Amino acid sequence: MVLLLLLLATYSVHFAILSFLSAGLWWAINWFVAELNTAQAVEDEKKRRLEEIGPGEDTETEAETVIDTGDPTSSSKEVEVIERKGELKDRGGSGGSKSEISTEDEWERVSENEKDK
Repeated sequence: MVLLLLLLATYSVHFAILSFLSAGLWWAINWFVAELNTAQAVEDEKKRRLEEIGPGEDTETEAETVIDTGDPTSSSKEVEVIERKGELKDRGGSGGSKSEISTEDEWERVSENEKDK
């Protein structure tokens, strides 16, 4: 209402835009409150039904998951054992970690390529 009076007093388009935004916000808040009331009514209905049935009876079914482990000593037949075919060789030589050695090798290759150009 105040925005309408300001619109009439100043003839500014800003008050028209603010009035539109205020109306949209008012509608959104009312819609949200209506949704909350609907959800609360559903919850109240569930509670009322549970009270009518009694404390000893359940309306919801509970399921238990049973995992059959079978024989604990048996192994899976899908796993394949891989034999070692040889030993790993250390290509780094002496000193430094493998990451340092590989980085130095890369820099040497880059340097060689630049000299070729």
